[in-house]
Amino acid sequence: FIAAFTPGFLQRMTADGVLERIRKSPGIDAHLLQDFERGLPELKKARVLAPDVTFDRELTIHLGKREVRVRFPGRANTAGDAIVWVPDAKVLVAGDLVVWPTPYATSAYPAEWLTAMHSLLALDAVAIVPGHGPVQRDGTYMQQIAGALRFVVDQAGVAVRDGLTLEEARKRIDLASLRREFAGDDPKRRQAFDEYFAAAVVTNAYKQARGEPTDESRFPGPWS
Repeated sequence: FIAAFTPGFLQRMTADGVLERIRKSPGIDAHLLQDFERGLPELKKARVLAPDVTFDRELTIHLGKREVRVRFPGRANTAGDAIVWVPDAKVLVAGDLVVWPTPYATSAYPAEWLTAMHSLLALDAVAIVPGHGPVQRDGTYMQQIAGALRFVVDQAGVAVRDGLTLEEARKRIDLASLRREFAGDDPKRRQAFDEYFAAAVVTNAYKQARGEPTDESRFPGPWS
């Protein structure tokens, strides 16, 4: 969690008054608030360290006789995703390309994320470690994410071809069926779907369809 933070983001999260702002935030999840209250003292001690090993496409690490490949799958959930593939065990560590039970798309590049999901599915992993959620034993949930991305990317493309503005596209593209598919009637899952997937995915897909730059959004919430 901390490793993904920039120094500026870490500074904002530990600034004076941030805890009070979070407490006053409408609809803040009680468990999230409790976790933040417990973790804040340690978070204030954290510092961001620059990596001393980098790669652009793939890095192979040998752990004894086992080969581990760290790969950049292309822009997907963010502009800097990395996945880990263990070929002999067919284990995939997918990071936030796969988040259960609802996907996150706050900083996503939906068209490229869809391409990356197809490349991950082609690995035919027997164990998939998501960025959040339990280990998956087949590609069923990844297929579900890919299907959602395909729907949004296709609909955004149609909206652009029809000359719609972003606001018109957001009104036309109905994500209700996807919300039911991922969240059912669970209010917390529906909230997570709306805040972390629906709120950004149409905007980002629309911008990509128009060939416009897609800036990674700041993490939502009172600490941003």
